[in-house]
Amino acid sequence: MVSVRVGRVAVAMLALLVSCAGVLGGGVVTASADPDPMFSVVGTVSVGSGPYDVAVSPDGSRAYASDTIGNSVSVISTATNTVSATVSVGSSPLGVAVTPDGSRVYVTNTSDNSVSVISTATNTVSATVSVGSSPRYVAVTPDGSRVYVTNGSSHSVSVISTATNTVSATVSVGASPSGVAVTPDGSRVYVTNLTGSSLSVISTATNTVSATVSVDFLSGGVAVSPDGSRVYVTNGDSNSVSVISTATNTVSATVSVGGYPFSVAVSPDGSRVYVTNVDDSSVSVISTATNTVSATVSGGYNPSGVAVSPDGSRVYVANYGGSSVTVISAPASVTAPAAPTSLVATAGNGSASIAFTAGADGGSAITKYQYRLGAGSWVDAGLTLPIAITGLANYSTYSIQVRAVNVAGPGAASVAVTARPQSAGPTIGVAYSSGKQGAFVGFGFTRPAGSTLVGFTVRAYAKGTTTVVSSCQTTPSGRSCYIPSLTSGTEYDIRVQAYFTLAGETKVRSSLESATSTVRVNS
Repeated sequence: MVSVRVGRVAVAMLALLVSCAGVLGGGVVTASADPDPMFSVVGTVSVGSGPYDVAVSPDGSRAYASDTIGNSVSVISTATNTVSATVSVGSSPLGVAVTPDGSRVYVTNTSDNSVSVISTATNTVSATVSVGSSPRYVAVTPDGSRVYVTNGSSHSVSVISTATNTVSATVSVGASPSGVAVTPDGSRVYVTNLTGSSLSVISTATNTVSATVSVDFLSGGVAVSPDGSRVYVTNGDSNSVSVISTATNTVSATVSVGGYPFSVAVSPDGSRVYVTNVDDSSVSVISTATNTVSATVSGGYNPSGVAVSPDGSRVYVANYGGSSVTVISAPASVTAPAAPTSLVATAGNGSASIAFTAGADGGSAITKYQYRLGAGSWVDAGLTLPIAITGLANYSTYSIQVRAVNVAGPGAASVAVTARPQSAGPTIGVAYSSGKQGAFVGFGFTRPAGSTLVGFTVRAYAKGTTTVVSSCQTTPSGRSCYIPSLTSGTEYDIRVQAYFTLAGETKVRSSLESATSTVRVNS
């Protein structure tokens, strides 16, 4: 939906809009850090004079542009990007909306206080409905039963029954109502009050205002996300877009965009918001995952209305100053990465290493990985794998999750794995044959902080196996041991194991083993 710029009659507002001349764009795309994939202008369709709003049919085959100065609606074939028909309507048409079944198009005529109903089968006006003063924009409920029209000078909204094409109710709202949008479940209608710096929330069950949300001055365009959780409102005075949580009807974020943002539309998958900037002759693309502008597309003159095709692949922009509609190709939407899988945690001395298999990247390169310990905050870990986690307390068990991040934001978290860091084990300093039937082993060891050392066992294993051939023990203060009963001329694996109790333990439950050394007993 789009909006008018000031609270006077629509024609005067249109003249003011034209005076906000930007620079004619040439299909250039600029982007912030972490950009969306490239957008491109793939067509420019010449239409009638002063195209103001645009809507796309549910099957995506046609786009309808209101030609405000030409008092007509241009019907565009999206297959060829050409005008296939021109329909004469009332005086100074502004808003345009298509019914969910695609059979009718509703157009507000701001200078003669009416709404034209176009039959799409014949491209002729089948009915004209009288509404309030200076009707601006129009929205149809998801079930197609009602049409909501903002009346700028009457400070009201007309509710039209599509069964009879008559006004069934009139709802008083704020000052100079402009943009209008319906939630996907049809339960609420959001109306921007251009000079009232507010957003009226209408309950469709009672056709009464159930809430009023404060926004910035010259709030005009409004659109609802496909899941109904958020509403986006353009603020012409502050060059921003307000993001409103429908659960609380409060502003949850504000996004800076171009000069005098005018109209707004959300992609069918909810991942992007498109905003026309009149003064900049550009379109800002907002990533809904981060509420930041991920790309800026210029390609039309004084863009006003904007609409997205049902498959999200095309964006249609009505250029009031250029008497044209720009067609922008939108790349496949980027989604957050899938959760990493097959996590393996390897505990170290005050550390842990996490190896895993990365999930799908969501259509954009992964920019970093993150981990968290238990229910703690997520910590950036870069792109180097496996992830190395340091600063952990030895002999504490940690639950660890990992997730990936791309331009769409953080992805799903992995299944948790556990790691229990521990101190370094004994280190064998010397291991040599002592005679023809034994081996002498010297080693070092630093006990874990707060622990009580119990003693050591030194074992000789049959080479390359876990079969113990012989062993010896030593006291907590001992750091050497003689292993008897070995066979001359035979090679053995030697390992030292330290036994100790940790703070709070009443019996020996903890031990650490050294790396393997090899000794060959003399022949």
